[in-house]
Amino acid sequence: MKFRLVGAVWLRPGILVIVRRISGGAGRLWAVILRDGR
Repeated sequence: MKFRLVGAVWLRPGILVIVRRISGGAGRLWAVILRDGR
């Protein structure tokens, strides 16, 4: 499994969401999970 760090996006003050490009486009799912996680 190879993960590439595309960049970090600040959605809310104090919350850093790392956007990663995964085969297919799971990166978006990860961002949503991270956002919901906190």
